[in-house]
Amino acid sequence: MSTPMVTAHPPLRVALVEDDRIEAERAIAALRSAGHEVEWFTEGVQFMSEVREARHELFLFDWHLP
Repeated sequence: MSTPMVTAHPPLRVALVEDDRIEAERAIAALRSAGHEVEWFTEGVQFMSEVREARHELFLFDWHLP
């Protein structure tokens, strides 16, 4: 039986674009429990105006944004 390899990684700054509060809370909880910093956006327009000035290493988008 092999043990899964665990590697340490630095925390990421994550931009999450999700309009559903429940789904966003799930994603935020999972990402924060892994040590990442999450900034949540509910609209694509809001995201686009804010992200130009912020630095994120990872972007997560809702597949069905209005």
